[in-house]
Amino acid sequence: MHPFNPLHGLRLCLAVAEPASRARLARALADAAWAQGRDLQNADVVLDVAAACGLPQAWAQAQLADPGIKQALIDTTERTADSGVFGVPTFQLDGRLFWGNDRIGHLLAAARGDIPEGVLDGSRAN
Repeated sequence: MHPFNPLHGLRLCLAVAEPASRARLARALADAAWAQGRDLQNADVVLDVAAACGLPQAWAQAQLADPGIKQALIDTTERTADSGVFGVPTFQLDGRLFWGNDRIGHLLAAARGDIPEGVLDGSRAN
């Protein structure tokens, strides 16, 4: 379902410090939302996905309410918006932003070197 409020998933991803674990959680959350149609607005769903990724349930639940994590997400969101990110999903490749599901093909082409720098809207590919 789209649009949805991603706060629970965003907070939990931000709380996971280890990059590989964070990536695993982010992929699992994306799969839950987009492939399985699960409701990430529901904290229990996010906690279930986190548990499937090996994150302790009590720890994950505490992160969702942690004031420091909430503020870190606010700060990160502001920095992200200031950097030019506008939509989801957003990917960055060599300083170029690709956002929106309809731009994933452009991202893949740029990763292969099939789209020269500056061809897609200057430095941004959206």
